[in-house]
Amino acid sequence: MVAIEKISSANNNTFALKTLFFSEIPDCVDSKAVCGYLQLNSFGISTQEICRCSNGVTCPLVWDPLDSRTISHGNDQYKYCTEAPKLHPCTQDDVAFTTYTEMSSLTMETLPPRCQLKDVCMAITESSYSSFITRKCSCPIGMFCPIDVRLAADRIDLDKGSYYTMQCI
Repeated sequence: MVAIEKISSANNNTFALKTLFFSEIPDCVDSKAVCGYLQLNSFGISTQEICRCSNGVTCPLVWDPLDSRTISHGNDQYKYCTEAPKLHPCTQDDVAFTTYTEMSSLTMETLPPRCQLKDVCMAITESSYSSFITRKCSCPIGMFCPIDVRLAADRIDLDKGSYYTMQCI
């Protein structure tokens, strides 16, 4: 079962929100696939299962950089069903990262773009068991992007949590 809600925010942007239930988490393609994602942020450690491991193996959704099934990158951890691949420094001909994402537009900027007036600088998805932060743009000098949801520009209540949009103040 997939629930799709069309929700309009205060500034007339429309968001399509898709909720995946456990039964819809896909099986991992192979042992090289990342099965889980963890983020350490100001709310604590949040986890997201990406795919289900085969043969009764569970994805290790606990913060542990030494479990041999983890690749750490700053405050993020990528979890594997089996031993994580050994990484080596990339050469200019190596593929460093591969991802599949559906999107309507892509900016090729290394740093987030500078926020314009009334832009959403951050989105926070919060449920009873996790909170994820997505930075959208960087605030102009002299302003900052608040992380306290009480300062949210907009709040959308969902079945299993809330979605907050933050603006520079």
